[in-house]
Amino acid sequence: MTYRNRLAAVLGTLLLTLVAGLATPSAASAAPPPAPGVTAPSRAKPASCGDSLLCLYNNANWLGARQDQYARANGTCDGVLYNDQVSSIWNGSGKSVRFYNDAGCTGQAFSLANGTGSAYMTISHPTQADELTSFKWGA
Repeated sequence: MTYRNRLAAVLGTLLLTLVAGLATPSAASAAPPPAPGVTAPSRAKPASCGDSLLCLYNNANWLGARQDQYARANGTCDGVLYNDQVSSIWNGSGKSVRFYNDAGCTGQAFSLANGTGSAYMTISHPTQADELTSFKWGA
């Protein structure tokens, strides 16, 4: 499938979702996750994550088992409790955090600013979904 065909399919799906949501307002709450490649990190804090915490969830949409972590000194590297299982993240720690696919804060990485997160990492960070192993504070 070419890039144009994939883009057309994604846009078509979004249009159908929008039309369905306008026709039946209650359907919006039960809508599936957004289409791949079209979402930015979320700025809506999940109710399950306490203030001043970094929350890592092993399921999408801030569900499932959770690792809560208070911020530590800049440059500190910590391990992910649910190694290679993180599917959503909320960073309310007060610091930026850099996440890595490998132990010891090495390998492929991405950063989340304080006050942001991703409810569906398979969409916003597809190469890191269920791949995270470590993270570094203030990076």
